[in-house]
Amino acid sequence: YCGLRNKREFFAMQNEEIFDYAIWVDRADHLPLESYKSMSIEQWMCDYTIDNNGDLERLEKNVDVLIKTICKNQESSHPAST
Repeated sequence: YCGLRNKREFFAMQNEEIFDYAIWVDRADHLPLESYKSMSIEQWMCDYTIDNNGDLERLEKNVDVLIKTICKNQESSHPAST
């Protein structure tokens, strides 16, 4: 789900295992942080952060790295049976 803005909803969805991972997309070098009045979720609450402060090519590379990281972490937490 993209666009979740309230920490109570975030933690409720997390507790219900509605999503597997929370990903923070950081664009702080270009956009100011939002007021806590409009968004109460904070970066530390998320499982991963993607840096989106560069160009589109850099973002695509960062997404590829994140996908590989998540896949690697899943493999290590669920080793294949022998």
